[in-house]
Parts: sequence; structure tokens; C-alpha cells
Amino acid sequence: MLKKLRLLKDKLRFAKNKFLYDFKASANLSSFNFESIKHIVISKMDGKLGDSQVITPFFTQIKQYYPSIKFSVLCSENIAPIYIQCLKIDSVVVLPKKPQKEDIKNAVEKISHLGSCDLLVTTEPNFRARDFILESLLKPTFTAGFENRADCININLLKRNFGKHISEYFKDLLILGGLKNPDMHYLPLITKESTDKLTLLFNDKTVYGIAPYGASKHRKLSDKTVTDICDFFLNFDRNTYLCLLVAPQDRSILESLKDKYHEHLIILPKELNATDLAYAISRLKFLLSVDTANVHLACASDTPLFALYSGIDPDGIVRWGPAPWCKKATAFHKNGVLIEDLDFDDFAQELHKFMQIED
Repeated sequence: MLKKLRLLKDKLRFAKNKFLYDFKASANLSSFNFESIKHIVISKMDGKLGDSQVITPFFTQIKQYYPSIKFSVLCSENIAPIYIQCLKIDSVVVLPKKPQKEDIKNAVEKISHLGSCDLLVTTEPNFRARDFILESLLKPTFTAGFENRADCININLLKRNFGKHISEYFKDLLILGGLKNPDMHYLPLITKESTDKLTLLFNDKTVYGIAPYGASKHRKLSDKTVTDICDFFLNFDRNTYLCLLVAPQDRSILESLKDKYHEHLIILPKELNATDLAYAISRLKFLLSVDTANVHLACASDTPLFALYSGIDPDGIVRWGPAPWCKKATAFHKNGVLIEDLDFDDFAQELHKFMQIED
């Protein structure tokens, strides 16, 4: 009953925001071309790191072939270093986690010096008030996005690329705008600051990484499975070190592993930003990760990767798995089984086979 009430509440809230702010995009898709675009705005208010990694070729290819185009990015604080330091975006505006109408209005004013918005790109699949408000303030000529119910979206990337990998969505957008054969390799999100900060931790060490937790509780490996993975890596190579990539709220597992693996355990600093994480992954000999942003960061740095996915969402594996061009990665799932229910024995044989190939 509570779930039904929440769904009803969400539908009513969406209908209200659509009524207040949505508008019918009038531009004809046949006129979409980067030759006529001067200002692109990217909305990353959701703060998702994985999306930010996947979209990097969109920036790099446009900057290479259409250098006069200006970029603005509206994002949360956690991913701002990507756009400021790595991608050198013309205007980056940091918004709070839950931006209000006034926050968005101020952000739009800050990017107004770059001119009106010719193209807005949003990766939000379910528009909230903030997304509709941004659309209503920018009134972009074109909006490329995933939300099927919004009239303001006139380039529906989801419909155009359903059943494809997420990187193909942005490849399609580049081709639609005039690029014939865009290079979709991700840009590694590594900065000098992150390199200087973490180099000593990895120097002269062979390090195997484990990313056991995703955002959802259904993407978390059990403590026993994590321990089994650690034992497996050390049996595979007794001279290796282990590095667990976990968020600050999940660091309790490090305490439980210290006594057993202390001489083989690399403990990363508690406060890591997105570029620190990217650098750490680039220094790994191998990464085992659940379905999370680390998968895409590993692809960017060409780090050998064994990724675990839920066996109840085959479309999700295709869309959010390792990039199609990534030859040092494999995705594993067990039909009908969530990540949280995976035992090490479920994937041990496939993991061993893949590591022997990559060793």
C-alpha cells in the first residue's frame, strides 16, 4: 500500500511540474547541426559520477571539431573537479544537492554571458521540479535527454538508442549533429593534484582493487564474499596488495579486514574526490567491481576489469556495462540473482579464467 501511495504521489508531483513548466519544443530535428550551435548546457544536477565519465567523449569530440562552441555545466560539488580541471569547461556552476528554484535561476544567470542555450543535454530519466524549472528558464532550442514524458525534449536519446550501451546514446548525438565517426573512448579523469596526493601509496606495488558496494543495497556484496575475493587475489599472487574502493560511510569493512590483511592492505584517504578515485583505479593491476561508476573509470584508464551485475535486469547490463570498445573488461551475472545474493563460488571460475588471460 505504501509503495502504491508513493507512486501516486510521484505521478501527481510530475503532473504538477509538467503543467507549470513544460513547453512544446518547436525546433525541427532536421535543422540540428553543431555548425549552427554556439552554447551547450549540460545538466548534471544528479551528481552521478558514472554518467560524467561516459559523457566525456561528447566534450572532447566537440572541442576538437567545433572549438568555437562554448560549454556550461550545472552540477553538484562532488563531480565539479571533473568539469573544471579535466574537461576545462567554460562555465561550471555548482549547485546544492537539492537545488531550489532560486538556486537554478541564479545558475542560469551566471552562464548567461555565454549566450542563449542552443542545446541542453540532461541524463535525468525522471524529471523532477528542478529539471522542468531549468528547461523553462533556459528555453533551449534543442534538448537531448532520456525523459519520455516531457514535451520540451525534442531529441529523445532513449528512444533513438534503446537496447544499446549508454555511450552509444552520445555517439548518436554527435553523429546527428554532423560528426561522421566520433571517437568514443573515455577521457581519464586524472589530475596532477590527485597524482601528487596518491602516488606514494601505489609506488612499486602490484595492487588489486575491489569495489564491493554500489549505491543501492542490492548492489552490495556480503562481507564473506568480500573476504573470499581478498583470499583469492592473495592466493593468485602472494606479492600483491589489496585496495578496497569504498565510500566514507562504508569504511567499517576496512576495520574488519585490517587484522587479517594489514600488511597487504592499502588504505586510501577517507576524503577522496572523483579525480582521486580515477587516479587510484588507473594504478590498479586489476579491478573487481559491482555495477557502479568504478566500471566506467576502469574503462577510461584501460584497467583490466571484472564487473558484477544483477541477473534480473539484462537491459541494464547492456546499457551500463563496460564500454563496447573496452577489450580488457568482462561483465558477469547469474540469471535471476541480485548482486547482494552472489556468493564467491558463483563467479570464482569465470574470474580465475579472466585473470589468467589478463595476467
